Amino acid sequence: MCMLVTSVKIDHINGNINMLKDRFISHAVLILASQVVGITKIYNITYSDEIMLTIKALKSLDVQIKYEDGICTVQGVGIGGFTCSKSILYLNDPSIYMMVGSLSTCPFISFFDGDCHLNINEIVKPLSLMGARFVLNNNRLPMALIGCMDMLPIEYIVDKDEIKTMLLFAALNVCGTNTIVNNTVDYDKITPILKHFNVSIECFTPKRHVSICGQQELYSKDIYIPSDFFCTLAVIAVALMVENSEIVILDVLLNDEIKSFYQILIKMGGNIFFINKRQNVLGAEIADLLVKSSILVGIDYLISEELSLDECLIIIVVSSYAHGITMLNGLLRRFIDKRLKNLINGLIKCGIRTEIEGDNLIIHGCSGNILGGVLIDACHDFKVAVMGLVLGMISDSFIEIKNIRKTSDFIAIVDFFNKHGAKITFA
Repeated sequence: MCMLVTSVKIDHINGNINMLKDRFISHAVLILASQVVGITKIYNITYSDEIMLTIKALKSLDVQIKYEDGICTVQGVGIGGFTCSKSILYLNDPSIYMMVGSLSTCPFISFFDGDCHLNINEIVKPLSLMGARFVLNNNRLPMALIGCMDMLPIEYIVDKDEIKTMLLFAALNVCGTNTIVNNTVDYDKITPILKHFNVSIECFTPKRHVSICGQQELYSKDIYIPSDFFCTLAVIAVALMVENSEIVILDVLLNDEIKSFYQILIKMGGNIFFINKRQNVLGAEIADLLVKSSILVGIDYLISEELSLDECLIIIVVSSYAHGITMLNGLLRRFIDKRLKNLINGLIKCGIRTEIEGDNLIIHGCSGNILGGVLIDACHDFKVAVMGLVLGMISDSFIEIKNIRKTSDFIAIVDFFNKHGAKITFA
């Protein structure tokens, strides 16, 4: 089901902000913690309806999960230790991919259903090559998965992060080395989590190869769920661009990605500061992030290998609002992506002049005068839809965004923005 949403200009955004927690990481950690040896404590997890579906599914596989005093405790059953569920596993994105991958190596039948936007063939093809079997209902859910305990290792090219994650979860219980050639350009969330649980995994950045060696015992290690990275970047951008704004984003994990993004915004004139640096309950460095509305200027910047498309999308929007010209050198060499093209098309509709010179994207900033009054096609892409919301908050006129998938993630970000002063409405 798709939605039409309208976002309009706001006067300011102020106050202390507790960011949305990362739902993808929450699902992944729950499912991985269920397969380690020992007890894992998960801090800072958000109990949404979808998280509860994942917990219910894991409990039906005989995993013991408890929640007390804000801490989720998972008693792992080890790799391949799940038992056959007596009920249908009802799951949504993204957990259904993770569970299908994990159960594809278990020697029993699992039944899946859910409110998901799945291309069943993308799931079936690689796992069938490895040895799993499926009983399908006209390529729609519900479906039955017949697991295989002697799955074969695979080398496979993927175009979606969900499929990459599914195959990595399957590889945990496959003898030998599996290699995933990753054509996706999103911020890599899953690899650091796998490494956290001591999975034997190697990444080769230039070719985006990920190799994982399976059938090795994983051991429990407590973990802290961070804020959603992309949504955090979007909120930072809004606070920088909307006049009379001053926010403090609480408990920001000080990883390399946020530090790199911070440096780019500083170069553009952003008033952004890390304050109250400290350690969280597990000893990781966190801080509060003070962001004030700023006079932003264009920059000449070479896109590095470390920068993800998520960060580039935000930089493009900020550059369109800034004074002067921004040249993002090498952007199109790193990223040739529908998401990037859709965002650029949306900016052009809003009156932003863009040019392409070789691998470089040139953006002529409008000095805070984005026209708006247009309809942007999200093309069923969550992140393009969020960028549309941000553009609406800073444009002279409303912006409508069409073809938005009705997902709990999108509803959550709309509710979050409206709570903090946005005026986003559903048609």
